Amino acid sequence: MPRNYLLPAFRSNPGNHGFLKTTKTMMPIFMLLVFVPVFMMFSASAQNPVPPTARQAAASPLFAPRLTPSKPLFTPQEAPVTKSLGKFRDSPADYFVYANGPSNGICDIQGCNVDAWTVNSGYSVTNSIGAGGYVTGASFAFWLFAGDAVQSVDWALGTSPFASDIARGTASAQDLVAQRLFTNDYGYDVDGISIYGLDATVSAGNWLTLSNVVVSTGGPAYWDENNGPSLAQEYSVGTIPSESFNISCCSPPPPPPPPPPTCIPSGDGLNYLYSFNQQEGLPNSISVDRAGNVFGTTQGGDNDLGMVFRLAPRGQNWLMSHLYSFVGGSDGFDLIGRVGPDQAFYGLGQGGILNCGDNGQEYCGVIARLAPPPTMCPNASCGWNDEVLYRFTGNSNGYNPEGLNFDRAGNIYGTTYSGGQYGKGTVFRLSSSGGSWIQQVLYSFTGGNDGGTPGGSILVGIDGNVYGITFEGGAYGSGVVYQLVPTGGGWKENVIYTFTGQDDGIAVGYLRQDSYGTLYGASGVHYSFGTLPQKVFTLAQTSHGWVFSIIWQAVHHFEYIDGLALDAMGNLYGAATNSGEDNDPDHLMFEVFKRTTDGQFHTWSTSGHWLFANFGVGVDQQGNVYGIDIGCGTYQRGSVWQFTGLQNPSE
Repeated sequence: MPRNYLLPAFRSNPGNHGFLKTTKTMMPIFMLLVFVPVFMMFSASAQNPVPPTARQAAASPLFAPRLTPSKPLFTPQEAPVTKSLGKFRDSPADYFVYANGPSNGICDIQGCNVDAWTVNSGYSVTNSIGAGGYVTGASFAFWLFAGDAVQSVDWALGTSPFASDIARGTASAQDLVAQRLFTNDYGYDVDGISIYGLDATVSAGNWLTLSNVVVSTGGPAYWDENNGPSLAQEYSVGTIPSESFNISCCSPPPPPPPPPPTCIPSGDGLNYLYSFNQQEGLPNSISVDRAGNVFGTTQGGDNDLGMVFRLAPRGQNWLMSHLYSFVGGSDGFDLIGRVGPDQAFYGLGQGGILNCGDNGQEYCGVIARLAPPPTMCPNASCGWNDEVLYRFTGNSNGYNPEGLNFDRAGNIYGTTYSGGQYGKGTVFRLSSSGGSWIQQVLYSFTGGNDGGTPGGSILVGIDGNVYGITFEGGAYGSGVVYQLVPTGGGWKENVIYTFTGQDDGIAVGYLRQDSYGTLYGASGVHYSFGTLPQKVFTLAQTSHGWVFSIIWQAVHHFEYIDGLALDAMGNLYGAATNSGEDNDPDHLMFEVFKRTTDGQFHTWSTSGHWLFANFGVGVDQQGNVYGIDIGCGTYQRGSVWQFTGLQNPSE
């Protein structure tokens, strides 16, 4: 059948939007149940003890005794007392999408020619709708025998008489409101009935159908006839005068939400190298080695505990290799990391020893190294060997590792977000000795003017000193840039810049250093949901100390920096995303920029599309920029992207 029809002989389950299962085995039964009642409706109407109209019922010996007219029915020469129902309205806040004229229910001076049509006992009445719009409710006038009350109404909205292809339902309980209006000249109580829950959009020429009205005594219910402009039909009779009804809405419908933004199409220098699937999980770190291979981590993998991958260029294509899937526990999980100077992959993350936190029930964290197997791998799909270099042991030596970097001797430097002597994080060094790795805490932050809770930005400078950023502490509580200088058998901290939280922003990270010793990093603006990195700064050492400058600043409200990277020539690269407001494509923006050594910025940008980049960027020796996102790709699980358009900027 082309559409569902509301058959008056059958009442549907209010929660069911289809009449029958239309499987092949059910088709003969379906046809029998659908077509036989239609035939019975036309052939059996003469035997139905309930007549199709209220006037016929008033003249029937079966029903007339139940009526007590307000006065004897008058002759045409007698003038009745006029009564007018007008438009029965759901509430003062409603507005009518379409009103088919006032309800009658009373006799006029020409005689008692008004009537009402049965909408139960096997009868169904449909009326055309003269205007379109979003509707939530409808109101009618029903004629009832004295003392009767309407308990539920089956309704349908369709594109043709008796159809329900737009919407259908049963109004009862809180979705049905009844109000006694008056008793008419025949002795029927005339009730105003309002129903709710239509929640559909109709057009002029659609139809409203009522049937299966349930009355408290099981008696008939009659839909008031008013000869309005609508067309009307009764299922067994055919064309009839139209009935009184209004369809309304409580308030104008909300505008439809904007369509979800689409990802930036490839082209114009932007290439999607790989799309992650659900098993691989969302990517969360990226690093590029000297040969142009892209390494990174994801949140999925074989055990859904994190995975290390490598994308290797092969001609015009890229080959994906799953290097290792973490198993959790002492092995670690949810690691992020970078390529080391020996071309191995170093990661840090959760897991290890369960001995940290306030109650000693948190994992302290691990540092791991992944390297190719010692023997030649016969194919590109061979995994790498995982070695846990260090498992943090407790609060005092720091836990929750954040940052990772190397010196020229191969020592590993890092930070912990928590723990240490004062509980505000540490800077540590791992040194290889006799086949094992020894940890030394270089500095424990107090959370005061020296800073606290160091972030993942840490580097070993060209002068051999260690540089990093803390998220908290400092004189203004907005973080610091620190320097650790080796002094005899220990390390001394110097705060080289204290963020004020004003024009300079709040400390974020992405700390880099060029061959002249100038530091680059990102600071941010605090919002109710967190801090967005929206500024790029430099710290240059002069004879007068360290000089702080802002060299780039976001111009959009929700624009933030995705990462910073330096190439061997000292050119600075970065990416920025404007996540927009309410996913409005007009506010979406993504850009990649390059600052050359002469201080000039060259930018490629696009708007109206989505690229939720994050977790840093990388750059190869040719000046190609690499990043990851967490919403694009074939499976919308993130991708690795490459931008080649800034190799030789023309502007």
